[in-house]
Amino acid sequence: MTSNLKSKFNELTSRTVEGNHRLPISVEAAAEHVCLNCKTSYHGEYCPACGQKAATERFTTRQTFKHLLFIFTKFDDRFWHTALELFYRPGHMIRDYICGRREDYLRPVQMMLCLITVYVLLRHFVFPSAPDEEYHLFSGDFENYVKSPLLLSIIKWVTVALNNKVVGMFAGCVASVLPYWICFRHCSAYRHPLADESTPYERLNIAEYFYAIVFSSCQNMILLIVALPFLWLFGSGPSGNVGWSLSFVLLVWIHKQLFQIPWRRSITLTLASQLLMVLIIIICMAIIAIPLFAMGIATPQIFE
Repeated sequence: MTSNLKSKFNELTSRTVEGNHRLPISVEAAAEHVCLNCKTSYHGEYCPACGQKAATERFTTRQTFKHLLFIFTKFDDRFWHTALELFYRPGHMIRDYICGRREDYLRPVQMMLCLITVYVLLRHFVFPSAPDEEYHLFSGDFENYVKSPLLLSIIKWVTVALNNKVVGMFAGCVASVLPYWICFRHCSAYRHPLADESTPYERLNIAEYFYAIVFSSCQNMILLIVALPFLWLFGSGPSGNVGWSLSFVLLVWIHKQLFQIPWRRSITLTLASQLLMVLIIIICMAIIAIPLFAMGIATPQIFE
């Protein structure tokens, strides 16, 4: 009995690949493969040079659906976990991510791109004429004051780009980094995850501030997506951003948890960072506008 089982096993493992049949796992691991990606010869199930799997088959409809299902289920877990954390313990979650706890959360830039895509599609479905209305508002505001056709074309392209949520949100995140760093640079939020409890927290760097701002923008985008059906239900127009008061309250909450500071200090520093960002924007606009006024390319009434 034992010899019969052994002979059948040997016959099975010595069988070659025919048609769509695949070798048993033990034989696949022992056989020599040539990687279809980097042409490396190796033994095993994965290429040691590039990591591609040995069993690489042609694409089929069934396989495509399986891959899509895997991508969305893999993406879904971290997405919903990150979204819930942004409204449950946003500052603590952002600090955990910055300090090294990465696998539990979706990458902030990836999450923002996903949310922007959902927002743009939903907004186009709910308010299909909104982009045209924004362009006509722009035309009436600028064409009477800008004398240079070249400058008018540049302003139009910039306005269209900023109306694009991808460009607008990332531009806002980049523009917020310097004001936030100036106002919160004395607050500590980073500590190496392997350090003991006696190790003090350190200050964030510029890149870490950017990731924190992107996460807060994701929180803002989620609120925008939730608000769109209600705006349509009550007959309101599309809103460019969540109300300033609500956004300010959420930022104060995030900063209190992220930097572990009292409510009063969080309110003060958040307000200072917002005012500083507005001041920087005004200064940049003035630096650009003054030479244009001096050369007669634009008129000062453009800002009225």
